[in-house]
Amino acid sequence: MKSSGTTASSEPPILEQRICGRCGAWVDAGRKQCWMCHADASLFQHPATAGQALNNPYASGPTASGPPVTKTARPYNDQYDAIFTALLIGCLVLAILVGIGMASEDPGALVAYLILIGPAFLVTGVKALWQVGQHGKPQPGKLLVNLFVSFAVTIAVISLLALAAVILLFFVCIWHISNL
Repeated sequence: MKSSGTTASSEPPILEQRICGRCGAWVDAGRKQCWMCHADASLFQHPATAGQALNNPYASGPTASGPPVTKTARPYNDQYDAIFTALLIGCLVLAILVGIGMASEDPGALVAYLILIGPAFLVTGVKALWQVGQHGKPQPGKLLVNLFVSFAVTIAVISLLALAAVILLFFVCIWHISNL
Protein backbone atom coordinates (compact mmCIF):
# COMPACT_ATOMS: atom_id res chain seq x y z
CA MET A 1 0.00 0.00 0.00
CA LYS A 2 1.37 3.38 -1.02
CA SER A 3 1.35 6.39 1.20
CA SER A 4 -0.54 9.37 -0.12
CA GLY A 5 1.88 11.86 1.49
CA THR A 6 4.55 13.72 -0.40
CA THR A 7 7.94 12.17 -0.85
CA ALA A 8 11.23 13.93 -0.30
CA SER A 9 12.54 15.42 -3.50
CA SER A 10 16.10 14.70 -4.57
CA GLU A 11 16.37 18.09 -6.26
CA PRO A 12 18.56 20.72 -4.62
CA PRO A 13 16.81 23.46 -2.63
CA ILE A 14 16.01 26.82 -4.20
CA LEU A 15 17.66 29.84 -2.59
CA GLU A 16 16.14 33.24 -3.02
CA GLN A 17 18.69 35.93 -3.68
CA ARG A 18 18.87 39.64 -2.93
CA ILE A 19 20.94 42.36 -4.56
CA CYS A 20 23.30 44.51 -2.51
CA GLY A 21 22.28 48.13 -2.90
CA ARG A 22 25.87 49.34 -2.54
CA CYS A 23 27.87 47.11 -4.91
CA GLY A 24 25.26 45.14 -6.87
CA ALA A 25 26.46 41.68 -5.77
CA TRP A 26 23.97 38.81 -5.55
CA VAL A 27 23.55 37.80 -1.89
CA ASP A 28 21.70 34.83 -0.36
CA ALA A 29 18.51 35.99 1.37
CA GLY A 30 19.51 34.87 4.89
CA ARG A 31 22.84 36.72 5.08
CA LYS A 32 23.43 39.61 7.46
CA GLN A 33 25.96 41.41 5.27
CA CYS A 34 27.18 41.49 1.69
CA TRP A 35 29.94 39.03 0.89
CA MET A 36 31.68 41.53 -1.39
CA CYS A 37 31.48 44.98 0.22
CA HIS A 38 30.26 43.95 3.73
CA ALA A 39 27.28 46.30 3.53
CA ASP A 40 24.53 45.79 6.10
CA ALA A 41 21.49 43.68 5.17
CA SER A 42 19.30 46.78 5.32
CA LEU A 43 20.76 47.78 1.93
CA PHE A 44 19.71 44.52 0.25
CA GLN A 45 17.00 44.81 -2.38
CA HIS A 46 14.69 42.22 -3.85
CA PRO A 47 15.67 41.57 -7.49
CA ALA A 48 12.16 42.39 -8.71
CA THR A 49 12.30 45.86 -7.16
CA ALA A 50 16.03 46.62 -7.45
CA GLY A 51 15.85 47.98 -11.00
CA GLN A 52 18.04 50.99 -11.54
CA ALA A 53 18.31 51.87 -7.84
CA LEU A 54 21.79 50.37 -7.52
CA ASN A 55 24.63 52.77 -6.74
CA ASN A 56 27.01 50.75 -8.89
CA PRO A 57 26.80 51.94 -12.53
CA TYR A 58 28.49 48.75 -13.78
CA ALA A 59 26.08 46.35 -12.07
CA SER A 60 23.39 44.87 -14.24
CA GLY A 61 20.26 43.51 -12.68
CA PRO A 62 16.65 42.70 -13.44
CA THR A 63 14.19 45.47 -14.04
CA ALA A 64 11.35 46.22 -11.67
CA SER A 65 8.92 44.44 -13.97
CA GLY A 66 10.84 41.13 -13.90
CA PRO A 67 9.95 38.16 -11.71
CA PRO A 68 11.94 37.31 -8.58
CA VAL A 69 15.15 35.54 -9.44
CA THR A 70 15.92 32.20 -7.80
CA LYS A 71 19.08 30.17 -7.92
CA THR A 72 19.49 26.42 -7.52
CA ALA A 73 21.81 25.65 -4.63
CA ARG A 74 24.57 23.12 -5.00
CA PRO A 75 24.03 20.29 -2.52
CA TYR A 76 26.42 20.52 0.43
CA ASN A 77 28.75 17.58 0.78
CA ASP A 78 29.90 16.71 4.32
CA GLN A 79 32.78 14.69 2.86
CA TYR A 80 34.61 17.93 2.06
CA ASP A 81 34.46 18.99 5.70
CA ALA A 82 35.72 15.56 6.77
CA ILE A 83 38.65 15.69 4.32
CA PHE A 84 39.67 19.22 5.28
CA THR A 85 39.27 18.46 8.99
CA ALA A 86 41.54 15.44 8.58
CA LEU A 87 44.10 17.58 6.74
CA LEU A 88 43.99 20.24 9.48
CA ILE A 89 44.44 17.65 12.22
CA GLY A 90 47.24 16.04 10.19
CA CYS A 91 49.04 19.41 9.92
CA LEU A 92 48.70 19.97 13.66
CA VAL A 93 49.96 16.46 14.55
CA LEU A 94 52.85 16.80 12.09
CA ALA A 95 53.81 20.19 13.56
CA ILE A 96 53.75 18.72 17.09
CA LEU A 97 55.83 15.68 16.09
CA VAL A 98 58.42 17.86 14.33
CA GLY A 99 58.56 20.09 17.43
CA ILE A 100 59.10 17.07 19.69
CA GLY A 101 61.86 15.80 17.39
CA MET A 102 63.55 19.19 17.33
CA ALA A 103 63.33 19.51 21.11
CA SER A 104 65.01 16.12 21.57
CA GLU A 105 67.90 17.01 19.21
CA ASP A 106 68.41 20.70 19.94
CA PRO A 107 66.16 22.42 22.50
CA GLY A 108 67.33 25.87 21.33
CA ALA A 109 65.99 25.23 17.82
CA LEU A 110 62.53 24.72 19.28
CA VAL A 111 62.26 28.47 19.96
CA ALA A 112 62.93 29.31 16.31
CA TYR A 113 60.49 26.61 15.22
CA LEU A 114 57.75 28.00 17.46
CA ILE A 115 58.40 31.51 16.13
CA LEU A 116 58.01 30.11 12.62
CA ILE A 117 54.81 28.07 13.07
CA GLY A 118 53.23 29.73 16.11
CA PRO A 119 51.65 32.73 14.35
CA ALA A 120 50.07 30.56 11.64
CA PHE A 121 48.41 28.23 14.15
CA LEU A 122 47.41 31.15 16.39
CA VAL A 123 45.73 33.04 13.53
CA THR A 124 44.00 29.86 12.34
CA GLY A 125 42.71 29.12 15.85
CA VAL A 126 41.34 32.65 16.24
CA LYS A 127 39.71 32.39 12.79
CA ALA A 128 38.12 29.07 13.79
CA LEU A 129 36.64 30.65 16.92
CA TRP A 130 35.34 33.56 14.85
CA GLN A 131 33.72 31.16 12.35
CA VAL A 132 32.04 29.28 15.20
CA GLY A 133 30.62 32.57 16.44
CA GLN A 134 29.43 33.60 12.96
CA HIS A 135 28.26 30.32 11.41
CA GLY A 136 27.87 27.93 14.34
CA LYS A 137 30.68 25.68 13.11
CA PRO A 138 34.13 26.18 11.62
CA GLN A 139 34.70 25.85 7.89
CA PRO A 140 37.69 23.48 7.60
CA GLY A 141 38.48 24.27 3.95
CA LYS A 142 38.84 27.97 4.66
CA LEU A 143 40.83 27.23 7.81
CA LEU A 144 43.30 25.06 5.88
CA VAL A 145 43.83 27.81 3.32
CA ASN A 146 44.17 30.31 6.17
CA LEU A 147 46.81 28.12 7.83
CA PHE A 148 48.96 27.96 4.70
CA VAL A 149 48.55 31.66 3.89
CA SER A 150 49.42 32.60 7.49
CA PHE A 151 52.47 30.35 7.31
CA ALA A 152 53.58 31.97 4.03
CA VAL A 153 53.12 35.47 5.49
CA THR A 154 55.13 34.49 8.58
CA ILE A 155 57.98 33.20 6.40
CA ALA A 156 57.87 36.39 4.30
CA VAL A 157 58.00 38.63 7.39
CA ILE A 158 60.86 36.65 8.92
CA SER A 159 62.75 36.77 5.60
CA LEU A 160 62.29 40.55 5.37
CA LEU A 161 63.47 40.96 8.97
CA ALA A 162 66.55 38.82 8.24
CA LEU A 163 67.28 40.88 5.11
CA ALA A 164 66.93 44.11 7.12
CA ALA A 165 69.31 42.70 9.76
CA VAL A 166 71.92 41.83 7.10
CA ILE A 167 71.65 45.31 5.55
CA LEU A 168 71.95 46.91 8.99
CA LEU A 169 75.02 44.77 9.75
CA PHE A 170 76.55 45.84 6.44
CA PHE A 171 76.11 49.54 7.25
CA VAL A 172 77.41 49.10 10.81
CA CYS A 173 80.51 47.35 9.47
CA ILE A 174 81.07 50.08 6.86
CA TRP A 175 80.69 52.77 9.55
CA HIS A 176 83.03 50.92 11.91
CA ILE A 177 85.70 50.49 9.18
CA SER A 178 85.48 54.15 8.18
CA ASN A 179 86.06 55.24 11.81
CA LEU A 180 89.29 53.21 12.20
